[in-house]
Amino acid sequence: MKRVDKDQTYQQALAILESIPAGMKYKEEIDRVAFLRQIIGWLGFDRLSSKVIRLAGTNGKGSTGKMVTNFLVASGLTVAGFNSPHLFEVREEITWNGDVIAKADFVRAFFDLLAVLDDHEVDLLTEISSFEASFLTAMAFYIRQNPDYLVLEAGLGGELDATNAIPRSDYTILTRIGMDHMRILGDNLTAIAQTKVRMVRKGETIISYAPQRPEVDKVVAEIAQERRNRVFSASMVEIDQVAESGTKRTVTVTVGGQEIEDIHLGLQGSYQLGNLQTAIATWQVLSQIDGVSQIPLAALKSGIATAHMPGRFEYLQDEPRPVIVDGAHNVDGINALIETVQGSFANRRKVLIVGFLADKDTLTCVQDLCALNDTTFIVTTPDNQDRQLAAEDLYQEFLKFTDAKRVLTIANPAQATQYALAHFDQENDVVLATGSFYLVKEVIKAVHNQ
Repeated sequence: MKRVDKDQTYQQALAILESIPAGMKYKEEIDRVAFLRQIIGWLGFDRLSSKVIRLAGTNGKGSTGKMVTNFLVASGLTVAGFNSPHLFEVREEITWNGDVIAKADFVRAFFDLLAVLDDHEVDLLTEISSFEASFLTAMAFYIRQNPDYLVLEAGLGGELDATNAIPRSDYTILTRIGMDHMRILGDNLTAIAQTKVRMVRKGETIISYAPQRPEVDKVVAEIAQERRNRVFSASMVEIDQVAESGTKRTVTVTVGGQEIEDIHLGLQGSYQLGNLQTAIATWQVLSQIDGVSQIPLAALKSGIATAHMPGRFEYLQDEPRPVIVDGAHNVDGINALIETVQGSFANRRKVLIVGFLADKDTLTCVQDLCALNDTTFIVTTPDNQDRQLAAEDLYQEFLKFTDAKRVLTIANPAQATQYALAHFDQENDVVLATGSFYLVKEVIKAVHNQ
């Protein structure tokens, strides 16, 4: 495409990005990672001196990465990040010190990328996917800023993901690995784990969620032996006590023989305790074992307390009853949500707005959700034309496991939300939405616009 003048606006940059045809280039003939790595070299990667932390896994990457980013920033370090998917606009995927990149910085980085592609006769619209374009824009930004740390979340898989094009990496954090994206990553847990863990570089340090499933631990051990990686398990962090008061949780842990009290966990959901362990294990490795950065205990606590992830068991309202959205979209995520709901709202009347993408294991997710007591389900259609599962098809899956009286079909997510808010408005009610971030974003907009 033709070179674009640097005085273009953010809206014009978005228009170009939105004109990229939908879809992945994940399994094309050429080596996508090598191709993207070449582009990153053209952008000037040699000028970047940042330490690089990457995250891969099925669930928990965003939350773990947010806590790690926050405690690094709280210790006075500069940190740039990449995470996906975005909810409302693409620049949410690129962060500076935990905040979304400024529009001016995004525009400059994007047109820096376009100029480089133009110089090397690479057409953004035909040769680069939208996800790759977002990550390459991030790399252009990082190279210009040269922060102390990069914290990069893999999008899908690991070995073949665009984020694996970064030429070097110091640490890989493996969050919980489970079954998801089976059509692309493999139809069994070993294959999925191999695809994710093979992104690890020779000599890199691995910090792994605990407990991983045995198949995952086996893959990690085999690859670590082959590539001479040190492996630290998050089991080094023992959770001694969890005190709850409403939505607030205070945790006491022991790590490295040190008891740490009064850790206020800002992220909601019982499943965040596992992510907390992984984040604290990362702190222990960076600050106490390797000593690459001095991260005070106060910075660790502050980073954990201030962590917030939109769409991850996020309270949109507290009164007259809780309204909560959670982007759980695979079996592990759904079961983590169920555990939290059963623990917090077992004796309350619940309505669950549900919508999935068609490439998920919806049948297992639906079967598990139907075990929730005193729950009405409103099935709807997520806002993704290419991958959405129609509400009527999801309704038929629910009928395999529960009575039709428990299930309503409202295809439009905004209308489904409005119905739930109007009919479940008593103090003892709880309104929840889950199944896809493409649904969650519509529910958030509907709640805010009511």
